[in-house]
Amino acid sequence: MRTTVQIAALAIGLSLASAARAETLVKPLVELGTEARYDSDPYLDGENEFFSKVSPKVGATVENENLKLRGWYAADVMYKAIQQVPEVDHRGQLKLSDQLSRRLELHADLQLWKVQDPTSLPRTGLAAVPVPILYGTAALGLNYRLSQRATLQLDDRQEIAKIYAKNLPFSMTQTPSLGLRYALTERDTLTTAYRYQAFLALPQVVGQTHAVLLGIDHKLSHTWHVFAKAGPLMFLDGRTAAQLQNLGITAQSAVVPVGEGGLGWNGKYSEVDLVLGHDLVGSAGYAAAVWTDYAQLAWAVHPWAKVTFYVGGGGFRNGTAPAQTTNIYGYTVEGGVGYALTETLQLRGSAERLQQRADEKDQLVALDRNIFGVQLTWTPKLGSWAP
Repeated sequence: MRTTVQIAALAIGLSLASAARAETLVKPLVELGTEARYDSDPYLDGENEFFSKVSPKVGATVENENLKLRGWYAADVMYKAIQQVPEVDHRGQLKLSDQLSRRLELHADLQLWKVQDPTSLPRTGLAAVPVPILYGTAALGLNYRLSQRATLQLDDRQEIAKIYAKNLPFSMTQTPSLGLRYALTERDTLTTAYRYQAFLALPQVVGQTHAVLLGIDHKLSHTWHVFAKAGPLMFLDGRTAAQLQNLGITAQSAVVPVGEGGLGWNGKYSEVDLVLGHDLVGSAGYAAAVWTDYAQLAWAVHPWAKVTFYVGGGGFRNGTAPAQTTNIYGYTVEGGVGYALTETLQLRGSAERLQQRADEKDQLVALDRNIFGVQLTWTPKLGSWAP
């Protein structure tokens, strides 16, 4: 991950240097959130917990005609009634988009979390382990417009995860890809891509994949769109024959299908997003590489300017890569309502049901929780200035 982070940091530095020669605006970001929450079983001991949380967030946006850079850091300070000891989570992001020339665009995104509760991480289709975790991602990409219809895409994404339990090693996933987008019509866009993955339980490489994916995006109307991509994936196991035998696995390589599809609606008063797929993923923390079946649905409704309702849910199944028997599965259902008290003050109530099940050897990921919360967020309006 270090190489991608260094290159992304260099790209951000060069973009800022070029921004200094253009008319650039800097806008600070300040936010303060508070929350009161009930959790039915946060420690898997059958005991419920009430806790309060204060979340200060600071950052800034730097932008001009070609550049947009946004960075922020947030700390979640939590006080739990049973433990009576404050806990602190850390979150941060640095995101860049820079139109380097008429044809060339650069984008980078660095994110990092150190949290007590991994269910708060923005990950889809993967079991969450109820112990503290360090998780980070680094993405870097270039889009080069070959013609009015065709765009070449070069991307690299890395993930790391460290679970603070059972002396588990750092797990890391590196995913470079090369793709081509071609606009067939005003409504249809064809995509092709080659993707490589390396799964590591540092320092050992435990698996690699090679995938060729073909996809299409189609606009059904000005509010509806659908997309799908799929292709074959070859998995090459990097573990020794003895390690495979202990796990009851005989094949060191396999070819499996992977893919993802979705449906989206963006209307005047609501938005809907549905995504489902099957793929191999890494950096789970408890395993270097797993396969996942996943489905996720989100629906937001804002019938009035100050009120927003939302509901969502999803389910998943995980198993040892590339295609071993399912041994982990689960689902999440959530909903809530938000109300803008003023232009700077937002009140929200939320409820969530989360369940995970696993076989005996994977009890580390078993969860069964009901969570209810009330959040109040203050975001003052701040001006911008030209440096």
